[in-house]
Amino acid sequence: MPIYLSENIFSLVQVDLLAAARAEHPRVFENLKQIRNLELVFDSRDYIYMAQFFSRELPGIAGVVQETTAPSRHKRKVIEDLGGIHADLDIPGIYQSESESETEESPVETEEVHEQHIENMKEYLWGRTMCFVRQTFQLSNLYIDLRRCTCIQGCCRLAMEVLDWGWLHVWIHGMPSEIHVRGTSRREKAIIVQLFDKQRYHAGLCEEELFDQGRAETKSWEVYSGVFRKVHQGLLEQ
Repeated sequence: MPIYLSENIFSLVQVDLLAAARAEHPRVFENLKQIRNLELVFDSRDYIYMAQFFSRELPGIAGVVQETTAPSRHKRKVIEDLGGIHADLDIPGIYQSESESETEESPVETEEVHEQHIENMKEYLWGRTMCFVRQTFQLSNLYIDLRRCTCIQGCCRLAMEVLDWGWLHVWIHGMPSEIHVRGTSRREKAIIVQLFDKQRYHAGLCEEELFDQGRAETKSWEVYSGVFRKVHQGLLEQ
């Protein structure tokens, strides 16, 4: 849910929610076009909070969907997808409890869990953030905070990865006039400059030559939206 602040500022943790609202409500899309100053904060604590919340709540949400909606192909898919998300996120590491830290795992298992957390960050939190920004905004100032852009153990930096994730790697409406980056080393800054330089339009390339290759999420949002509307309405009527 967006957190609205003063001076027309709002905070949104998961960009897919905003992408869905933009697709469904033309006014949201028009308002986004007016934004000129944007701050992106890549903080591993956001992932931990999200993973804890979903690992705790998704089984209940799937149960509500099961009980309050009529049988259909879309319903089955939603329940299966919720189960898959829960399986991905409900893994060791998101709760730094004593019992969890004392659990013995082999080095291979530890590495697999570590890689799964990074994959989760990409799939469920940051993987489409920069893609959405490059596709949507015409910015004067872009502020990027990378001070806590690490894996959840803090043993490896993910600054370059998060800025390069996504399927669209050019700025549709042009690069921001100014880009401000916090929390990077000199080496990271040099690589980030190279990344952004590659994301400019090159001579001869026009917008019509860029195509969205029918990504599955586009249709999935419509299915999820319809199912959860029915769930919400059923809860209101109880």
